[in-house]
Amino acid sequence: MKLSPKERAFARAYVKLREGKAAAIEAGYSAKTAESKASQLLRKVKVKAEVDRLEGKIERVELMKAEEVEKELDRIIRFNLKEFVDVKTGEAKPLHELTSEQAACIKEFSTIETQIGTSRNLKFYDKLGAIRTKMQRLNMLVEKHEVEHSGNVTVEVIDYTNAVPKKEGN
Repeated sequence: MKLSPKERAFARAYVKLREGKAAAIEAGYSAKTAESKASQLLRKVKVKAEVDRLEGKIERVELMKAEEVEKELDRIIRFNLKEFVDVKTGEAKPLHELTSEQAACIKEFSTIETQIGTSRNLKFYDKLGAIRTKMQRLNMLVEKHEVEHSGNVTVEVIDYTNAVPKKEGN
């Protein structure tokens, strides 16, 4: 099942735009006939198969990216400073002793040579920022939004003692 270049362009545009007429125009079909052409193309088995293939590919890529983001956020959220510091000496552990999971939590690493010795400095990714982002992604974060309004607002006040709604202007 070989697609023409225009059919392939239509399938790509359709997956991107999710609207047949616009996809047909982007693929190079006439604006006059774009709507009927899109309908015809979407009924063609080979075009529909290409759309399905592209959608599956995009879905897998988007899912993979979303899973990677979740994994990184979880890593930052769960990190514990004790994993990076020798609790007896208070010194940062050498990088070669860290797992890749632990190393992924480090934003910056520097070594400073002084007269006393070598000092290793670690800066970590923002744990609270990661928690906030995770909460937003899970729709757990309620944010306040101020709204400006001019004019009248009708408020319906229900008096449950008499079960009769009263209208009051504001």
